[in-house]
Amino acid sequence: MIILNNRLAKLPLSARLNDLFNFFKDNGSFDSMETCSPGCIGFKRDYEEENINLISPSECFGCLCCLEENDANAFSFSGVPIMSSDEEDTFTHVAKTLFKGRYVNVGPNPNKFHAHSSLNEKAHTTPIAANLFLFLSSSYNDIAIRSSPNWELSIDTTDPRDPREGHLDLVVANGKKKRLVVGEVKSSITSFLRDTRRDQWKRYNDAIHNEAKNNGYEALFLYIIGGEEVPCYPKGATDCPSPATDRREEFYDFILKENKRFISLESLRSLKLLKLVNNNITWEKHLFSLLSENVCGLLSGGVVNRELNLLPCNLE
Repeated sequence: MIILNNRLAKLPLSARLNDLFNFFKDNGSFDSMETCSPGCIGFKRDYEEENINLISPSECFGCLCCLEENDANAFSFSGVPIMSSDEEDTFTHVAKTLFKGRYVNVGPNPNKFHAHSSLNEKAHTTPIAANLFLFLSSSYNDIAIRSSPNWELSIDTTDPRDPREGHLDLVVANGKKKRLVVGEVKSSITSFLRDTRRDQWKRYNDAIHNEAKNNGYEALFLYIIGGEEVPCYPKGATDCPSPATDRREEFYDFILKENKRFISLESLRSLKLLKLVNNNITWEKHLFSLLSENVCGLLSGGVVNRELNLLPCNLE
């Protein structure tokens, strides 16, 4: 079991994105942050104890954040990580259904994960995303993370119509590979569409890419959306049920303007599941290759292109 520990860049609370780039140049030191924290009550006691039985079946919501390879190999019927000899339950079996260009329900009971991740953007959605990015890194020793609720970075957006600094929900950087992901996090598609100030894209995108380019980094800026995935699937996706409230047209009208990109939190969890069964998945390689110019989103069922087709992913 891993802890997001010694990967939190030690910077002043008022730090900016450029301070993170300088942090790598100066070989800065790290703070620590507990895994799945805050908002997790899945463990009965010590996070560092490597014992799958420490996970509470009633409290765990199946985010997979605490797991490394061989800690668990399956989901229980309630969606809790366990060790199982039943092939139908295993992560390997689930992995075979992911990113195939059709709707997929991840595991036997993903609703616990969806419900928990949508409760609170700062307390739940963002820390879960940060932990999943940690595991999906090519090397823990090369990355630094800053994220809400307590460690957001700022960026000067130089917008005369809005003099406020931009606050970045999640920043993950690899100082060796010079790759940067910045996430604007929303707890669910419902909260995303209700947020009248959701359109930070124009305000942030150019500023992020300019600062990254000036420091020799390649950058991705994207929306990270928690909660249930069904409302994010484009119409016509194979096997996809109809969402309870269908606002997909509104969602995709917004995403397609200005070449925005998004990923679901469920797709990050699915990438981690693939990596747990020995696939060499990293955010530095795969997010940058999957989110090509003609792709607007990543779901656990595949990539969504700008013609709103759900397509299988190439994860080689």
